[in-house]
Amino acid sequence: MSRSVLLSVVLIICSAFSASAAGSQVPGTATPSAPNVEWTKFGEPGSRSGPHRTIFVTATDERFIPASVTVTKGQTVLFRITSRSTLKHEFAIGDAAFHARHEKEMAAMPDMDMKEANAVTIPPGQTRSLMWRFTKAGDFIYACDMPDHADAGMRGTVYVH
Repeated sequence: MSRSVLLSVVLIICSAFSASAAGSQVPGTATPSAPNVEWTKFGEPGSRSGPHRTIFVTATDERFIPASVTVTKGQTVLFRITSRSTLKHEFAIGDAAFHARHEKEMAAMPDMDMKEANAVTIPPGQTRSLMWRFTKAGDFIYACDMPDHADAGMRGTVYVH
């Protein structure tokens, strides 16, 4: 086999592999350069320059305290969530459609740990932080979408004015 034919075969194989890999992205994941459209409907990650406000939230076995908070549109909030529970929880910010989808994901993968821009897992007895900038006015939800947790009362409302 001549050197040019061998090189052509290698290039064809590499091109086919590259095209195959490009189409194999996990459904529902954002490409690094594209924003996660799912959460851009209600906000964006807070900037590293610091929050405008800190809200302390306690997670018990069946609820978040406080059950509601009010913020101003454009405000960046640092949520400091402390678990006073024996159960693992998550704190996810979203609209009703986001939580409906996320509850289904968590039902299929209940042990999944959240490290997303709008969600964090809180192990029993520990504190985690989530910084969020509310870019839209409206009523949004923070909830634990682990199986049966939100239905038991692990949800709250963010009123954005």
